[in-house]
Amino acid sequence: MELETKQISLQDLAPTSRIWVYQTNRFLTDEEVNWVNRNMENFMPQWAAHGKQLFGAFEIFYNRFLVIAVDEAKEGASGCSIDSSVRFITQMGDAIKVDFFDRLQVLYKKENEILSTHFNQFEDLVKSGVVDENTIVFNNLVANLVEFNQGWELPVKDSWHSKYL
Repeated sequence: MELETKQISLQDLAPTSRIWVYQTNRFLTDEEVNWVNRNMENFMPQWAAHGKQLFGAFEIFYNRFLVIAVDEAKEGASGCSIDSSVRFITQMGDAIKVDFFDRLQVLYKKENEILSTHFNQFEDLVKSGVVDENTIVFNNLVANLVEFNQGWELPVKDSWHSKYL
């Protein structure tokens, strides 16, 4: 059975849907966000596992995060399908000269602004008081939409970053 090809949103998916958060190494311009959206809208309807279309959605947050989710109750993502999405995201990044896989940057919110620092400098920001226990950080290791909605953005004191307090 082929799923509809209309664009769905993250809110259309089951709360248990598997999720991947890709963080960029710089802010995307609005034009780049539009370009990524168009490319993802073309990719999603053809994203498949073992020849079966995946019921998935994506969204870009803060011009820094590409979030992709799949409702695995409908069809599970396979290693090959995950690899194909990673290849596609890598190709998009190459085209606009952005890295969607930069794990060495820590992004945090300060007065509703998204800031970033190198992982090695985060502890210095805590020691200097620039970042405190209530500063919002992003947990890109969330596994499903429930975790994303409840714990993607959280205070340092409730995250793995708390070891620097």
